[in-house]
Amino acid sequence: AVHRNSQVILEQGHVVATLGTAVINQRTMVDRQRMLLDEQTVLGIALAQAAELSVIAADLECEFARLVYWLNDLALSQQMESERNAQATQRTVMARLRALTSQDVDAYGLNGLDAHVTTYMTEAMKAVDAYTDNNRVLGNSLSSGARLQALLIAAKIAAAKQVLVERRVAIQTRFDALAKQLKEVGSGILAAAMQIDDTRISVEKASENGAGVVRRNRSIVYYATIAAIVGLLVSAVTAWLFARGLSRRLGICTFQ
Repeated sequence: AVHRNSQVILEQGHVVATLGTAVINQRTMVDRQRMLLDEQTVLGIALAQAAELSVIAADLECEFARLVYWLNDLALSQQMESERNAQATQRTVMARLRALTSQDVDAYGLNGLDAHVTTYMTEAMKAVDAYTDNNRVLGNSLSSGARLQALLIAAKIAAAKQVLVERRVAIQTRFDALAKQLKEVGSGILAAAMQIDDTRISVEKASENGAGVVRRNRSIVYYATIAAIVGLLVSAVTAWLFARGLSRRLGICTFQ
């Protein structure tokens, strides 16, 4: 019985220790999940912003190319429609520049680029006026300067777009890595929950076994007590009978 009791106690201790470890592991994973979710939320916002800025930069690149096209067309055709299109496109380019520089001027290398766009527009229009006045030498000189200005502006816009694309890709990579980690942690939490449930069942079984041992121990004590009492009674009766028989042999008077 003592050996059985020790086994049950050891079994209960092992099961409870296993349950405690599973609960601690689950809490640790839940805390990590919360931390990853917080980081993912911040990255999600940053990713949305980076994606939006990448789209704006790509649109800026297209709009500036369109501006160059309309100014070149104006220099050749000298039509009012081309001039109106060039002016409308310039306004769009300026709006896209403001949208980017209002976020982070230095990071994209676009600081002061609006002034360069204005200078380019001015030089291109001067070239158009020179062509209109049949001054082709001045017109060609102004057009050459304007084209160089356009190339510099286009290069800065392309570099800014590349920076934004790389930033978006980096954020997206980190975001995807967090999503993978969250999936793994979620699986771990589920596994820990299943282990806790299985261990809980083991605890209940161990408790039942312990209760059975207690009941058996009580029965043993009960029957041992009865046996001891019976033994004492038998011993007392035997001693009395022995004393009585001995008294008769020795002729000693005993009280009846």
